[in-house]
Amino acid sequence: MKILLTIFCMVTLISCAVDLRQVPSIREQSNILYKENKTLYIGSVDVFLSERDELNEAWKISLISIIQSKRIFKEVSLLPNDIGKLSNDYIILDMEVKPYYSDKYNWLISWPAVYPMAAYWPLQVRTGKYRVDLKYDLVSKDRKIISSGVLNVEHEETNIFYGFFRTTDIEKMIEISNLEVMELCGKRLKELFP
Repeated sequence: MKILLTIFCMVTLISCAVDLRQVPSIREQSNILYKENKTLYIGSVDVFLSERDELNEAWKISLISIIQSKRIFKEVSLLPNDIGKLSNDYIILDMEVKPYYSDKYNWLISWPAVYPMAAYWPLQVRTGKYRVDLKYDLVSKDRKIISSGVLNVEHEETNIFYGFFRTTDIEKMIEISNLEVMELCGKRLKELFP
């Protein structure tokens, strides 16, 4: 019986993973005012996670809506595959996104939740740390780098009660961190094109 209970507890702990696919929602825009009479194309966006195919497009779309809300460029869109479809005056933004997530448990307090009171012991202290690094390159029409740099955002969240199972607060913290790093990217563009 103890062996079955131990196996059950270990399976439960392993299955309580945090989802890192938290991308901010799209903002609706109806503004027609802008500072620059240029088009900003979102080029390559590389998210270094196993679900990169799904996340690359989501990051691009979310980033477009955030940059449009800053009202810097005449148009913000995805880079077309056909070079003939590029506008006359444009800039390309390429990015690499590297998220880092780690969590730890306070086992001194949480151990009764594993044995003997599996899943009933409410004090399950879990601390999740998330950092996202956004490396960007802003390239002009004549293929010169206008600006490049790395933007970082880091947050930490602690769940005291039922930390094995409650991941909503940590996933919300990840989404807010991703939103903040995109906002920093928009602010950097605003500084470069005052």
